[in-house]
Amino acid sequence: MAEKCLQICDMFMQVYEPSTKDFPGGMNSNEENPTPGLHIMIQMHTKSEFLRLILHLVDESCVMLDSFSPFSGKKQLESAILYALNIIAASLEKQNVFFDTHFASNSSILMTGCSKLLLDVNPRSGRSDHMLNITKMVTYNAWLPRQSLMGAKILHYIILQPNVNNQLLGILTANERTKLEIRQGFVECLDNEFYQDGESEELELAIKEEVFALLRDALPQSAPNVAHFLLGFDISKDI
Repeated sequence: MAEKCLQICDMFMQVYEPSTKDFPGGMNSNEENPTPGLHIMIQMHTKSEFLRLILHLVDESCVMLDSFSPFSGKKQLESAILYALNIIAASLEKQNVFFDTHFASNSSILMTGCSKLLLDVNPRSGRSDHMLNITKMVTYNAWLPRQSLMGAKILHYIILQPNVNNQLLGILTANERTKLEIRQGFVECLDNEFYQDGESEELELAIKEEVFALLRDALPQSAPNVAHFLLGFDISKDI
């Protein structure tokens, strides 16, 4: 059920283009019902139950996939988590345009921003580990390459936000074992060999390009930064 519902939400998000006419109560408000994508975007940029469920699914997926054991509904869970990651990535990709149109519409809806909420405290663990769970998707690259790609893409979007470097670095390196697993996951993403069929080759190339783009945009930030961590520097020392 979760897989099918998220698939539909993902479809709405992929085709949604923010417009001032969508926002209820705005100066340019459309008399017709707003598109489904608007409702999902609002839910993703506020402390909503929908966002909580999305992040809870990511959290639960990490717990179950880290067991590396078969369980009932594993294929459905893997598919559901891909749709969930797609929705998060689309929310971040369209966030700036969405907020611009929200401001221009004079809508009274109050929104925090998905990029900030992903750095908020996880009520399940009591820690700010949503981005840790999302980034851990790169450690499953051997059998979940699409999920791995989306994990790297979301991390890239967050790195581009202002004044998040120190907080993000602290989240990713808080646990020694997880820190090493994540770094190894990114190494594996770059080391993967191409397969013969075109689809797999295209996907692996996309992962490599995303990782390189992430490193490129993180490296100029104040040291130590996420790029230094992923490149293997000892971030406890002066870089």
